[in-house]
Amino acid sequence: MLLYIDFIKDALVYRFCIEQIEDEIIKKTRQKHIRGGIKITPNKKQGGDDFYEKWFEDWMQHQKDLRESLQRKNYLVSTDIASYFENINILVLKDLLRSDVVGKKGILNLLFYFLENTRFRFYYEVNTFNGLPQEDIDCSRLLAYYFLKPNDDAMAEFCRLNDAEFYRYVDDMAIAVDTEVIGKKALKTMTESLRSLNLVSSIEKTSIIDSQTAEDQLFFVENDYLNSIQKRLDNKLGESKDIKDEIRELKNYHRDLVKAEKHEYKNWIKVLRRFYALFTLSKSTFFLKKLKNHLINFPSLFKVDKIGKYLAVNRNNEGFNEAIESLIDYLYSEENLYPALETTILEILLLFSPNDLNDDINNKLSTLCNDIFFKKIGYAPLSDYARSLSCLMLFRFDKPHLARIAKHYISGTEKNELLKKHVIFVSLTVENNMLRKKVMNKAKTEQSISINRLINFVENIDRYRDLKVVKAYTKKNHKMFIYETKKKFKIIENVTPIRSAILAELISVYGSAI
Repeated sequence: MLLYIDFIKDALVYRFCIEQIEDEIIKKTRQKHIRGGIKITPNKKQGGDDFYEKWFEDWMQHQKDLRESLQRKNYLVSTDIASYFENINILVLKDLLRSDVVGKKGILNLLFYFLENTRFRFYYEVNTFNGLPQEDIDCSRLLAYYFLKPNDDAMAEFCRLNDAEFYRYVDDMAIAVDTEVIGKKALKTMTESLRSLNLVSSIEKTSIIDSQTAEDQLFFVENDYLNSIQKRLDNKLGESKDIKDEIRELKNYHRDLVKAEKHEYKNWIKVLRRFYALFTLSKSTFFLKKLKNHLINFPSLFKVDKIGKYLAVNRNNEGFNEAIESLIDYLYSEENLYPALETTILEILLLFSPNDLNDDINNKLSTLCNDIFFKKIGYAPLSDYARSLSCLMLFRFDKPHLARIAKHYISGTEKNELLKKHVIFVSLTVENNMLRKKVMNKAKTEQSISINRLINFVENIDRYRDLKVVKAYTKKNHKMFIYETKKKFKIIENVTPIRSAILAELISVYGSAI
């Protein structure tokens, strides 16, 4: 909580702004075959399962539309945008929104003050005003959905003149056409349209293929089959019936698809995500031994919620420790090439406590966090954020030796502000009172508003500890929502988030002590 208090406040501002303009964004952008943007606020006149719009249902409708189109057309042109979120120009977005959102100047000013000043830049580099924040509250996703509206209009005009059909799901775009020549013209038109928005298509994901090949590569049949299994799982779990047949069927179906080399198709990762969701629902251990292979071959698959939930439901099952070991092995391997993936794996590891793991894995995690933070045995962290997360791992997996990190802070010269804040956050929980005082005294000299807020919180902890939000955040067990069927069968796991554990420790150490 403390480490992310600034982000939480920013997220609230971001969410508030988008909620005020989402109706205009949806109204201007949503049209037939343009999908991937759903309301982030509840539907006022709906209840139950219809209270919120569903991403998955929107994607399934997109698939259905494409499938029907391929019955009418001979070729499919498909592409998406290279590094889409990172390349959205904030100034262009501002002009578009000011044209479409009327009477909300103050909201737009606040939104773009936020967007123009929250982009992380290394060493005072020039602000190019490119890139939306990466977050999990769906605000950037809705803006990204809206940003391509000029491209939608250009492609709609192309389709009118060439008897073609345009489909979009966020930045995943497809044009169904009658001939390959028209397909090439469609790509030319789209390239020019995207260029006007300072965007380019992803070359490796651009293709023109015949309708039959498109149907195979879009996995229509496979998704239908997975839908049928999911429906049976939902029904059986809701009625507390045995699901062994469905688990066996899922395993065999995955083996058959791999044997048929369907995993070579570019859309395979979307099917793989569905397998993970179904194996999570069924609490199957089938993928535990495949984690490292999936890491290497499908790095974009790894999200904290997707893989973290799968591991969480299997943490008491055979093979869980070996799966965690495979994540550790990956971090030490030469395959560890992507900073975002490295930090995602660390966040996944932080979902679990020493009680979930055997002694050997706990020891390996203790070694890992020390190697990352202190850059031992040649481990070169791919980002300062990875080192920041290693501080939290030290608290969870090597707590008896936390004094080392406190001494490092006192004598060290770390420059990254976020890293220093993590170090201070954890160092203030060490048992040695004299060491804590030295950390506190040095932290007070830091020229950082964020760190100053942390110190202020600690020094006034008796006043803050009774706040409702703090009490809720520091309770021992938090509920991690995994899945809920339409028959109200729920899978929920108890977890103790590392940041709330550290905050609880700070309250214990400093309550009535300052």
